[in-house]
Amino acid sequence: MTDRRIDPRVVKTQRRLRRALVELMQSMPVGSISVQHITSRANVTRGTFYLHYRDKKDFVSITLTQVLDDFFRAVSVNDNVILGRKLLRLQTFGVEAAFLYLHRHPAEASVLFDDRHKDYLFSVLKKRLYQNVAAFTKQADENDTEQSVKLEMQQAFIIHGVLGLFSCWVAKGMKENAVEMTDDLEQLLSHNDLHLAVSKYFNTKKINNHS
Repeated sequence: MTDRRIDPRVVKTQRRLRRALVELMQSMPVGSISVQHITSRANVTRGTFYLHYRDKKDFVSITLTQVLDDFFRAVSVNDNVILGRKLLRLQTFGVEAAFLYLHRHPAEASVLFDDRHKDYLFSVLKKRLYQNVAAFTKQADENDTEQSVKLEMQQAFIIHGVLGLFSCWVAKGMKENAVEMTDDLEQLLSHNDLHLAVSKYFNTKKINNHS
């Protein structure tokens, strides 16, 4: 049987290159970052870089996709959710987990919400949120009398609001802790009489309370 384990040296090199890219993105737009910048910061040779990636575009695409994949993997929470008259087991967005992840990865947090990189990260982050929310709310009954606002309008309103809150928190140095921010977002999401299905995708239960 073939051993398909990845060489730990490869993993270490890719992590160094990823860290170098994220660090450089904190002070430079992606278009201004060269392979030489990346390899110098990561302390690897250009030859080693090209063993793993075709070119800078390939590296940036793969690496930033990994950044987003890791983020969504960290915040994905399967939980019981009531949508209309249904009790369903669905994948939700763990709000406290998101705040904790960003706090533990401040460099990645800063570039995720940096306007200079919106075409590379923020716009993709928003697109993936829309896709996840659409899959979530597909389970809701469009004819449910509780849904007083169309799902498309709910998505636009709540997703932009949630991302705005994360962006503001990151920009101000992430001073409040994850529990405080989760409590604040829970109040914002629940402070209405509209019974918005989309708001239930953003799971504000404390981590040790997920069933």
